[in-house]
Amino acid sequence: MKPGRRGTGRHARIGAGIALVLAALGGPVGAQTGDPEVLIVGTGDPRGLYVPAGYALAQIVGMTAPDVPALAIEQTGGSIENLVRLRDGEFDLVIATSGRAYQAVNGLPPFDALTAVRDLEAVLSLYPEPLTVIARAEADVTTLDDLWGKRINLGVPGTATRELLDLLLDAQGWAAEQAFTQALELPIADQHIALCSGAVDAVAYISAVPSSTVAVLAEACPVTFVAIEGDVVERILAGAPYLAPTVLPAGAYAGLDRAVPTIGPSALLVTRRGQRAAWTEAILQSLRTRAALAADLHPVLAGFDAAAPLAGAAFLPPHEGVRTALQRPASARTQDAAATGDRDGG
Repeated sequence: MKPGRRGTGRHARIGAGIALVLAALGGPVGAQTGDPEVLIVGTGDPRGLYVPAGYALAQIVGMTAPDVPALAIEQTGGSIENLVRLRDGEFDLVIATSGRAYQAVNGLPPFDALTAVRDLEAVLSLYPEPLTVIARAEADVTTLDDLWGKRINLGVPGTATRELLDLLLDAQGWAAEQAFTQALELPIADQHIALCSGAVDAVAYISAVPSSTVAVLAEACPVTFVAIEGDVVERILAGAPYLAPTVLPAGAYAGLDRAVPTIGPSALLVTRRGQRAAWTEAILQSLRTRAALAADLHPVLAGFDAAAPLAGAAFLPPHEGVRTALQRPASARTQDAAATGDRDGG
């Protein structure tokens, strides 16, 4: 891979979303205007969170790391497409959920020995993506054990939420047909009505906090949030190193009046081994020193932990530049205060 190539070939195909980022950063756009070097970042569907998180990261890096090429944000179909196109040299960095990154680096389905991304390395963990299990308030469910004998929507097979629920059931020693009086396979779009109408007692999502989908559901009918904790979490982590314990913070949603422990993947920024170390070092350091500003730019980035910037990425080697950055103090509070004047000009 040749990161940071000039605006010919794949970079000449930069779409409107990328052009907007470059324009916001004050740089020329298009080969005909002397296109500067850029790093193309694969994100996701514009209806999701990877795109706005990518834009926020691009803005912070543009303000604080002048030696790093502009981060050019490209919308995609999500993690699998991002990892394939990173492997094929179309992207310089991508955002991917840690579960898909684990599959890619190890050649697990939907990847295989021939399509694996063996040189995948971690740049940073943007935020956790907790498993959020929500029950009708009338169902009297607050713990995993309380779900026994209830009606639940497990979701569509092959989705990230369904895969994690299957892991959870295996670790709990439950078979769905025995544990639940009804186990449906409804798509995410149908969960809201199913729960609030009483067709099911519990549903689940994997999403960063705050999630507009979860927020709408929590406002639509009285709900409780189910704690996932204890020995079952340790059993899951033993076989799924791409997951990590996390919490749903108190007050994030209606009905969430206390912090609720759970587990989930993380949204990672990853690259390949050949990426320039000075750039990945500067990208990580930019976010570590502007963590509060990042949260202001988009609330999902409040989940970035400057003290543990690789949370959820332990299964991946950190990129060379990242290892260098981690030897330096973040000095986040001082830098965030100094950055206040930069915000309007970004």
